[in-house]
Amino acid sequence: METGKGEALESQPVDIVSWLAESWSIYKKGWFSLAVTTVICGVVLLLAQAIPYGGNLLFMGPLTAGFFLVIGDIVTGVKQRPARVFQGFTFFVPAFLSYLLITVFTTIGFFLLVIPGLIVGGWYLLTYIFIIDRGLNFWDAMEASRNIAFKDIVGMTIFYLVLAGINAMGLLSFFAGILVSLPFIDVSALGEVMEAGREIASGGGADLGKTLLPIAQAVLLGILFMVTALLFTVPFTNIAVFVAYEKLAGFTSLNTPTSGAVTIPASDKEASSDSSPKKGRED
Repeated sequence: METGKGEALESQPVDIVSWLAESWSIYKKGWFSLAVTTVICGVVLLLAQAIPYGGNLLFMGPLTAGFFLVIGDIVTGVKQRPARVFQGFTFFVPAFLSYLLITVFTTIGFFLLVIPGLIVGGWYLLTYIFIIDRGLNFWDAMEASRNIAFKDIVGMTIFYLVLAGINAMGLLSFFAGILVSLPFIDVSALGEVMEAGREIASGGGADLGKTLLPIAQAVLLGILFMVTALLFTVPFTNIAVFVAYEKLAGFTSLNTPTSGAVTIPASDKEASSDSSPKKGRED
C-alpha cells in the first residue's frame, strides 16, 4: 500500500528500542561503506569552510540526503557505493532549503527553554527521506514529517533526544581519550612545559618540542577516540531515522523507481547465488 504525502501507516507506535535494534543490524551489514561515507562528508564539510558566509550551510542538507541514499542501498540490497552520497546534490534545492528552515526553527525552539527545540527537531526528522523517496519539495517534505510526528509528539521528541545523546557521545569521546591517556603522561612534564616557556621568554634555549610530546600524544589519542566514535554514531543515528521512516511512513519508491524519486539502476543489484528475486518491502 502506497501512502500519500505525510500519511502514516495505521497503528504504528514509536518503538525506540526496536528501531535501535534494527538499526544495529543494518549498521553491521554496511559499516565499512558507512564509515567511508562519513569520512567523505567530513572532508567535504571541512573544505566547505573555505567558502565565505556559510559554506557548511550549503552542503549539509544535500550531504544528509545523500547519506540516506547510501543507507537505502544497504537496506534494499543494492551495491554499496559510498560515492553515492554525492547524488544527494541532485536534491540540492529542497535539501538545502529544508536544512536552512529546520536549523532556524530548532534554533528558535532551543532559545525558548530548550524543550521546544527538541519537539521541533522531532517533527522534522524524516524530512530528507521524504525528499529522496517521494520527490517532495522542501515544504511538503517538512509538512509530511511533521504530520507523522504529530501522531506521537512525545514519542518522536524522546526519539530525537535519544539520537542527540548518541551523537553527543562522539564528542564526549574526545575527553574520554584524553582521560585514558593521562596515566601515560609524566605529570612532571607539565611543569617542564612551564619552565621551558619561561626560558624561551627570557631568551634562553629549551627543548619545548620534547616537553610537549606527551601532551600532544594525549590530545591525538583524544581525537582518535572522537573520530572512531563519530564513525559509528553518525551512521547509526541516520540509520535509526531511516528505520523510523520505514515504520511510520512506508517506502514508496526506494525499491520501485518513480519520477522525481530515488532511482536504483538494475546493474547495481548485488549478484546473488540464489536466482530468485528479492521480495520488496510492503507498505
